[in-house]
Amino acid sequence: MHRSLWSGVIVLAACGGRELSDATHAADGDTDDAAPIVDVTSGDSAPSCTTYFDGQPTPSFESDAGTITALACPTANAQWSNAIVADDTNIYWTGSILDSPPNNAPVHGQVFECAATGCGLNPTVLATELDHPTAIAIDAAYVYWTNTGETTGIGSVMKCAIGGCGGKPDVLTTDLWANGIAVNDAYVFWTSGKGTVMRCALDGAAPVALSTSESAPFGIAVSDTNIYWASGNAIRFAPVAGGAPSTLATTEAALNVAVDGNFIYWTTANGTVERCALTGCNAPELIASNQNEPYGLTVTAGVVEWTSILDETVRECTVTNCNQPTQLAGGQYNPWGIVRRGNRVYWTDFGVGYVLMLTLN
Repeated sequence: MHRSLWSGVIVLAACGGRELSDATHAADGDTDDAAPIVDVTSGDSAPSCTTYFDGQPTPSFESDAGTITALACPTANAQWSNAIVADDTNIYWTGSILDSPPNNAPVHGQVFECAATGCGLNPTVLATELDHPTAIAIDAAYVYWTNTGETTGIGSVMKCAIGGCGGKPDVLTTDLWANGIAVNDAYVFWTSGKGTVMRCALDGAAPVALSTSESAPFGIAVSDTNIYWASGNAIRFAPVAGGAPSTLATTEAALNVAVDGNFIYWTTANGTVERCALTGCNAPELIASNQNEPYGLTVTAGVVEWTSILDETVRECTVTNCNQPTQLAGGQYNPWGIVRRGNRVYWTDFGVGYVLMLTLN
């Protein structure tokens, strides 16, 4: 089973891969297929990371671009690791632990924190018992995330202080199908599967719709003046302070977005990575094509990195004159969220729940 994308909507589709009902559980004493991670920095076996899907391998730890190490492993009953962000000190991500067979539904959603250089495969749990935590964002003091609410029917936007909040995050607002999230020094912004783009104060006050009737709004990012989001076959934007939304660029099946000082970048379900100037463009500039479901992306200092779900790779390209993307890692089994800080690239491996770090040469 692979997680597939279509027109910005996440679905589950059987594709002849892992079947969740075949999960094994170390807690039940079945550890015959346990596969310890090898920390290739030291060459020694790290604390055992068991894959809880029968017969499925751990992600590959081979890379010509640098050294790959594990920062977190699947937990009992397996973990789905989703979105990821980082500051200079820590990384943060959302994830869910699967219910026991035969249900195998993502339950017990959690938000994690780990030191940027590693935390002994023992990340701090900032919040737990969440209903499908999805996207994540940070400022200098807090971690923010969305919960879609698929199980309880009560989606929400939450925050927790960096370093911990005693397991009691603040609920900023409720919004079923809350999805992508971004934050600046005054507001939290998010997209909703109900077709809206929302904004509220950092304390949750005064939630307001910046746009309604959007087409599957998904990824979202903020610049100094505008908020940008993927909306089906368009990249859209509106002033941070509020105002009429506009279309910046026309594309097809836009997914996740990222901005730097001059451009917005995005992935599409049609296998492309594209960009457009924040001031607008006659047509999007193609960075890479023929990718196999590119999903998460990050841009730093003129280089864009992204995950490709179905060919199980992490790749990068310069934002101009990209003749051929460079493969940073392969064999990742559904790589998902991605972020870069300095010479370290971090990503989540949704398929088997790892969080990995590549220290570039």
